[in-house]
Amino acid sequence: MLSRILPLSLVVVFGCVGSAAGQPAAPARLAAPTADPVIAAAGDIACDPGDENFNGGAGTAQFCRQRHTATLLSGVDAVLPLGDTQYFEGAASAYTLSYGPSWGQYKSISRPAPGNHEYASGSAGGYFTFFGALAGDPLKGYYSYDLGTWHLIALNSECTFIGGCNVGSLQEIWLQADLAATSKECILAYWHKPRYSSGRYQSDPTYIPFWNVLDAAGADVVLSGHDHDYERFAPQNSNAQADPNGIRQFVVGTGGVGLRPFGDTAPNTEIRTSTAFGVLKLTLHATSYDWLFVRESGFEDPAVPFSDSGTAICGPPTAVGVSSFSAARTGAATRLIWHTASESRALGFNLFRSQQGKRVRLNRVLIPARGRARGARYGWLDRSAVRGQARYTLELVGVDGRARRVGSLVVPR
Repeated sequence: MLSRILPLSLVVVFGCVGSAAGQPAAPARLAAPTADPVIAAAGDIACDPGDENFNGGAGTAQFCRQRHTATLLSGVDAVLPLGDTQYFEGAASAYTLSYGPSWGQYKSISRPAPGNHEYASGSAGGYFTFFGALAGDPLKGYYSYDLGTWHLIALNSECTFIGGCNVGSLQEIWLQADLAATSKECILAYWHKPRYSSGRYQSDPTYIPFWNVLDAAGADVVLSGHDHDYERFAPQNSNAQADPNGIRQFVVGTGGVGLRPFGDTAPNTEIRTSTAFGVLKLTLHATSYDWLFVRESGFEDPAVPFSDSGTAICGPPTAVGVSSFSAARTGAATRLIWHTASESRALGFNLFRSQQGKRVRLNRVLIPARGRARGARYGWLDRSAVRGQARYTLELVGVDGRARRVGSLVVPR
């Protein structure tokens, strides 16, 4: 990632992040994880109790699945609700009857970001009443915190209610100061409405200022909801240009309320589905992160099974090796994609699949490296009809002839 170079004046004026006198305190600290923390994230979650599909909270096959996706949150260190947590207007009474008995079971470890439905009544009173200090200052709805070796930032995409999201707005200025104050190398930000999307609402340039500030600070990951689907993008800048040192965005609007078909395909999309509810789980390592989309098994189009998992580096760019390795299964095939950060000493790659104690090399001959100093993107389609769980391993062979494992991930059923 790019080095963090921000105006010195911002550091001097704003200093470290914290609550000023008379303002609500920052969200309480999350418990220090004993290992690399795991977070779970999704938006567009709980149906209104008056919805015809609510069914006493149990939902139907295709709507109001909030109780079912909530079962996927067990065992994580933090839950990131990505907005539109409670439909339709985010009323306090609806939180009590719908979100509370489902995702609300994990409120103490939740760090939410507000969405448009929270503000549907003209304010987000029900949202801030339910989450309290966990949601930050009710006049702002944005805040930050550290988890393990990572710095996490919750932003408010409902710009008209907080004085805007443009360059020079209070939130944009706060974001610059917050990033200037952190010493963490790995950074994740999240808000409700996505900068990039192939969903119904498409990409939104409103959030270019957010992206520019985060990109300049070397941020790694952005999470959003709003479109009721799941979509992963390749690292890119705010002009929709693929950039291995850019930010990777996930849209995770699969929290339970319902799913919607995609619209026009946005640039740099890598994988997507609108046929599965679920949550995105991220394991935050010191210099990398793993991602896994975990499906809710109660509803899925049986003709289009879906999975997505991978790993990528975080923090400043590495001079050698593979920056990300991901796999996604669609039908009987599994697509593997990897990116390199540098290829100055890379000869090529080997791919292996391990299943039920058997290890198979997928490529008959070495996959040649392209010799690009700034890295390259590679893909491989495993057309084998793989049943059940499989592990894929990526091996890098250097110009010295030595081979070393540089990526390994599990693709579930």
